[in-house]
Amino acid sequence: MQTATLGWNYDKVSISSLDELTEYMHKLEYQGKVADYPFFGELVIQHCVLMISFGRSLSAVRYYDTAIQKDDYSLGEESDELEVIFYGGHWTEVSKRELIPYLQAREAMREFYLTGTKPTNIQWQWGD
Repeated sequence: MQTATLGWNYDKVSISSLDELTEYMHKLEYQGKVADYPFFGELVIQHCVLMISFGRSLSAVRYYDTAIQKDDYSLGEESDELEVIFYGGHWTEVSKRELIPYLQAREAMREFYLTGTKPTNIQWQWGD
């Protein structure tokens, strides 16, 4: 297994197994729900980052490849409304169009950890 870094807000932890990843994702899910405070967590593997939002039944997912400076956002149902999620020390607006079921987002993070590539279990749209 590869080593990855899972970070949220200003905390980071090294992940070296799928079991560790699953355990920390459960902790983040619980933390977001109890505090009623949705936030992005990011898993970094080499030059790629997968972010999912924790704390709600729907999650925004973002994939970024720093080598080619390209990002993609999850594609959910059509919507012009905005959701507010905490990331990097401030609140960030995301389109509700990005929201997909949290369980699907969690599975995407597991796939990303195992393959190091953009997850295939969700539809993607080009980022800004």
